[in-house]
Amino acid sequence: MDYEQNRRDRIAADPEYAARRKAQKRAANLKDRQSGKAAARRASRALTGKTYITGEPCSRGHIGPRYTANQTCVACTKPQQTKAEKKRAERMKIDPEFYARRRAGKNATSSKWRKTHRAEKNAEWSKWRADQKQRTPAWADLDAIKLVYQVAEQRTRISGVTHVVDHFYPLNGETVSGLHVPLNLRVITEQENLRKGAKAPL
Repeated sequence: MDYEQNRRDRIAADPEYAARRKAQKRAANLKDRQSGKAAARRASRALTGKTYITGEPCSRGHIGPRYTANQTCVACTKPQQTKAEKKRAERMKIDPEFYARRRAGKNATSSKWRKTHRAEKNAEWSKWRADQKQRTPAWADLDAIKLVYQVAEQRTRISGVTHVVDHFYPLNGETVSGLHVPLNLRVITEQENLRKGAKAPL
């Protein structure tokens, strides 16, 4: 078990240690603000982006990008990020309050990101529309498809729970791809859709 994992475990198990670490972090942040280091990091990030490359190996031997904000090696933090994201995804499935809080946070972040990265988002939507158009055959009943989306909106309005239109067999599935036709569409909650991902139900 590495140092970071030991530290996280100790923070979770020892409230006094957690409070002390939090106080130390606040003091360090205050010192950075007073010394101008925080402003220097922001300026560096504006020039170099979120990451930069020194060409020197980190303590674990990785020669690659580091985060501008805290000089941490990207390769070193990736396994921790993957593990943390997996834990969050599992918790979102069983904890409605945590799910709602995470979705609200993600929506706020996504909205901000869309405003500052309009070109990337437009490209993403263009690809999605092209994929959908490619998977929509000439014989598809467009009126019936529109009705499914109306049902989703109606259920959201009545229940207060967000409902979405899901492709039973995803347009770009991992093992099989479906069509954008009424028979392949169904209305489910957003949370169910999140759990399903790009997989066809078993």
